[in-house]
Amino acid sequence: MIRSKVEPLSIVRLLLLVATFVVMFASSPAVADSAEKIVKVGWYHSDMFQEGMSDDEPKRGYAYEYLLKIADYSGWQFSYEYGQWVDLLEKLENGDIDVLAGVSYTKERSSKMLFPIHAMGTDRYYLYQHDKKRTMDVSDITTFIGKKIGCINNNRMTTHLIQWAEENQASLDYIYYDGFRGRDEDFTNGKLDGIVATDNNINTTVGYSPVAKVGEEPFYLAVAKKRKDLLTDLNRSLEILQEMNPYFLQSLQYKSYGATMANSQLSEEELQWVSTHDTLRIGYLGDYLPYSKSDKDGNAYGLITEVMDAALDHLKLRDSLVVSYQSFYSFQPMIDALTENQIDAIFPIGGQIWDIDRSGMNTTTAVVSTGLDLVYQGNLSQEKIKLFAINKNNELQEKFVKRNYPDAEILYKNSIEDALYAVKNENAVTIINGLRVNLIRSNSEFNNLSLMQLNASGNSYLGVKKGNVGLLLLLNRGLKLTGRDFGINTAYKYMDEFYNVTFIDFVKSRIISIGSIFLGIMLLIIILLNRNIYHTKKDALEKERLNKKLEFSRKQAEEANNAKTTFLFNMSHDIRTPMNAIIGFTDLLQKYQEDPEKRNNYLKKIQDSSTTLLSIINNVLEMARIEKGAEKIEENAWSTEQFNDTLFSVFQEMMKNKGIKFTRTIEVQHHNVLCDTIKMREIFLNILSNAYKYTTYGGSVHMNLKELPYNTEGWCLYQTTITDTGCGMSKEFLPHVFEEFARENTSIGNRIEGSGLGMSIVKRLVDLMNGTIEVHSEKGIGTTFIVTVPHKIAREEDLLVHANKKFSQESFKGYRVLLAEDNDLNAEITTTLLTEVGFAVDRAVDGHCCAELLSKASDNYYNIILMDIQMPKINGYEATRIIRSLSDTKKATIPIIALTANAFEEDKRAAFMAGMNGHLSKPINVKMLLQELTRILGNQN
Repeated sequence: MIRSKVEPLSIVRLLLLVATFVVMFASSPAVADSAEKIVKVGWYHSDMFQEGMSDDEPKRGYAYEYLLKIADYSGWQFSYEYGQWVDLLEKLENGDIDVLAGVSYTKERSSKMLFPIHAMGTDRYYLYQHDKKRTMDVSDITTFIGKKIGCINNNRMTTHLIQWAEENQASLDYIYYDGFRGRDEDFTNGKLDGIVATDNNINTTVGYSPVAKVGEEPFYLAVAKKRKDLLTDLNRSLEILQEMNPYFLQSLQYKSYGATMANSQLSEEELQWVSTHDTLRIGYLGDYLPYSKSDKDGNAYGLITEVMDAALDHLKLRDSLVVSYQSFYSFQPMIDALTENQIDAIFPIGGQIWDIDRSGMNTTTAVVSTGLDLVYQGNLSQEKIKLFAINKNNELQEKFVKRNYPDAEILYKNSIEDALYAVKNENAVTIINGLRVNLIRSNSEFNNLSLMQLNASGNSYLGVKKGNVGLLLLLNRGLKLTGRDFGINTAYKYMDEFYNVTFIDFVKSRIISIGSIFLGIMLLIIILLNRNIYHTKKDALEKERLNKKLEFSRKQAEEANNAKTTFLFNMSHDIRTPMNAIIGFTDLLQKYQEDPEKRNNYLKKIQDSSTTLLSIINNVLEMARIEKGAEKIEENAWSTEQFNDTLFSVFQEMMKNKGIKFTRTIEVQHHNVLCDTIKMREIFLNILSNAYKYTTYGGSVHMNLKELPYNTEGWCLYQTTITDTGCGMSKEFLPHVFEEFARENTSIGNRIEGSGLGMSIVKRLVDLMNGTIEVHSEKGIGTTFIVTVPHKIAREEDLLVHANKKFSQESFKGYRVLLAEDNDLNAEITTTLLTEVGFAVDRAVDGHCCAELLSKASDNYYNIILMDIQMPKINGYEATRIIRSLSDTKKATIPIIALTANAFEEDKRAAFMAGMNGHLSKPINVKMLLQELTRILGNQN
């Protein structure tokens, strides 16, 4: 046998070749195996997490991008099985699908499916309710009783909610769904009081309000039990992803969800800061676009105002927190103002953390992130960067140069433009923020300069004084909610304002376009000259006329709308005063129910204030009649002492509680006169209300009524003087005091709510009664109003007409009233009032029922009808016409009184035209109702 000789070197080469193949195939089995793997993905709809419920519909969301990234390293290809969450979870357990995203780990599930080594993300579970109908409050667990909460079957968020409810003893009604879409639709349509959801499914714009966090746990891309090969691929891909891009999940979270609803909930520190501040004072650089600038009127604009507006909108603080701006023209004075608590935050702040820390500041997250550029001319050399030109007002620029170029000489210039001229003419270099490079590119003086981006950050922050944790948290939250791209996108809006382009710059940059436009214009002029000039002018004039007409109509509509809005917004000024008395005396009444004297006193004052409140509402409605000249004086007998007591009782307790000394004197010979009491009450209510509001603790208000000599027989002249020691008014404002919506801009006035309409009403009513009103005021001293009005002296018969008659249970015994009233509450009140004085009462629920009951009743069964106007089927007017047309004369002539909320003069006329005998408005004045019944039934007898 011949033996072949094998060289040692050949053996080594052979071994190396085998080893290479072994290593090559051993090192990449997953990739080789999975190159053609089709992975079946369970796909359910969840907003922002998984969207696109068919193969033809584009897919997007957190889970989709996560799967694509896994496929980059595993070679997976996907097919999709669409369905509801519950069904897909069951299919994963049965091995009918391969993977399912968003699955939380439990011991039970781990026996039915496989979980990778790294989580896909973290779920934070919240109980949400309607943003505009917040009925659940964690501070009162009884508010949760019986609330319908939408839950997902076999889902961990549901499990966490039930556990939270048991721990907090919240009794909820759980409504279960197989998928998210049906649940969310029912919530939107108001069929559910709340839902349990992850915070990444609810963004800040969809009308959800978080009630409580009920749990938190990681979620995974779960794998079918039989697909261990996929779990190996998945774990290996996640390890590679962790090594290559450790911040991938964080970036994906922000990209997919941005700011979630839970992010908008303020912490205790933030709530504390907001509760103690109504103004956020921001210091800014007055000439530093795109960051900030002052316009010609001194108002701030630029990135700072837009960022703050957006932040307040997202935080839902626009109506409760006002931002005021103060401009500075260099950094150090702005920092000093912050240190001395003259302002709350400053912008922009940048530079080294060390310098910021030594200045006594903390900074927010970056409002906008940019780079820094080195500006130079010609060739850049080491020699050239030894001479820097900087803006002497920019301390940040100076510190950057000194730290990074310690050997450089510095040329201090008045502005960045001057620094750029030094680059051009003095062979210097300068530093410029990346957002301000438009200053170079747009200016023909500087566009030949070169830029080199430096390896340094130009981030800009809001600065807050150290220790102001609540504000720092609030600003950071607002910036997070606006989004990290908001600052840079907004800054670009102001790029063109760095430099006002000259005509030469404009022409140079657009020479071809301008030439083409010029030739086109010349050609157009030649064409137009050949047209009929007459028709051209006629058309132009007609168009101008129509435009003016349209503009006039638009302005009229806009003015009318603004007037309406201003009126409605400010009306609380006049209504709050008697309402405050009603609430205050009601509280006192609850405390002293066992004291008859105090109880009766408080009840009388509550009734007086209620009457005053009603008169204000009536008087506001009558303002329209004053405008049209249709207002009338309705006189009745008036006791000066009784009227004075009523006014005094409304304000007495309020003045006392505020520490104001309230006194009055009466000096009259005629104690009973004829006047319009409603209008007189409105006059003095407004004046006393202002005296109360503008007088501070320790001040005084005095009301004096005296009778002046008057030569007209049967008449007297009353003069009422109301003097306060309040803040007073300036001489400049006094001529405007009776104008509609006029309010002086003072520190005290700005804190006081009011419509600005009260004194305008006062002046018009005084004029209507042929009276006069004077006002004298001095800043810091106080204000005096003098109202002088003539009145007829009341005769004895006038007093008898208006005398208070006492009614008892026997007063109307034997009389039966037919009450037509559709409102159960109004019917109960009226029935009780009538039965207390002897009436028997039958009720009809509408006009048709009223006419039918009267028709079927025997003669003289009903003595009178009280008729509401606005009722279903047949209204009060139509019912009255039907009754008046009855063939039975006695029933057709039965007295009918309108008892309705329709209180205008035209409503009274409509009642009498329909055939009614009287008209009373709601709310019911018991005395007037009984007097009217006495009058009509007495005439009938």
